[in-house]
Amino acid sequence: STLKHLDSIEKGSKVVVLDDLIATGGTIEASCKLVEQLGGEVVSVLALMELEGLKGREKLSSYRVDTVIKYPGK
Repeated sequence: STLKHLDSIEKGSKVVVLDDLIATGGTIEASCKLVEQLGGEVVSVLALMELEGLKGREKLSSYRVDTVIKYPGK
């Protein structure tokens, strides 16, 4: 028999990816790709803060991205 985690993402699951910070976007992009590899659909990306100067949002352009605070820092 196959063991299954009760909290795993199943095919067709709608997922919101949440992080504290968008800097270069690499961590969130990796999380989104992992969700998609498991068959989930990333419906939104949410972060508390975004460092706009690092242009991480560009890497996440195929997702809906919302942040609470935008800081122009590099």
